[in-house]
Amino acid sequence: MPHFNVDDKESYAMTDVTSLISRIDRELEAEVKKQKAAWAEVAQANRERAARLQRYEKVAQHIIELVKPRLAAFVDRFKSLATVEPNVREHTRAVNLTFASHLAKVTLTFEVFPDVEANHVRLECTMGIYPALVRYDKQSVLEFSLDEVEGNAVTQWFDDRIVAFVKAYFALVRQDSELQDHLKDQLVEDPVTKIRFPKYLASSTLEREGRTYYFVDEETRQEFEKDLAVNV
Repeated sequence: MPHFNVDDKESYAMTDVTSLISRIDRELEAEVKKQKAAWAEVAQANRERAARLQRYEKVAQHIIELVKPRLAAFVDRFKSLATVEPNVREHTRAVNLTFASHLAKVTLTFEVFPDVEANHVRLECTMGIYPALVRYDKQSVLEFSLDEVEGNAVTQWFDDRIVAFVKAYFALVRQDSELQDHLKDQLVEDPVTKIRFPKYLASSTLEREGRTYYFVDEETRQEFEKDLAVNV
């Protein structure tokens, strides 16, 4: 049976503590290396994302230039009814439009922004009519990878969103007698179909006894003239 004297026991104890400290230090070093590797990975990912964001900014500007003349034409057409508020945030470009109505709150927003990893550019259109007195598409999203933006697809999507909004808005206008009164100098009514529409959309007009009649098409004008001839 082994026999330890006091000195041997103390020597063994010190060796055992040294071994423990060495193990602890190895674990700490391993953890530090692990965290350093994780930090380096995050730092590299951030550098790559920053580079993609620089590319995104150029892509976003290209998209904005594509839709800017279309937006300007739309706003000009509705200048008496719409207020426009640009909204620029980090990596996000948006325009908020608010439209006149006595029946509902009517808004239209277009946004361009990157996804979380900045691998894609997203275009988003949000319509709001509250309360929802007419049917409308609340939201539409178009997304491309940064290297695959299709200009024709962008403008087609934008045009479709504008037209969809106009349909919904004028369905609301038809219910809003106060707004119609406000627009009396801009809206006219076809005397045959009783359809109210913007004056500039008249496909045909007719002057009679100092009054101008507006028609949605040539056929209703001809029918109106026939009725006038019968009633003379």
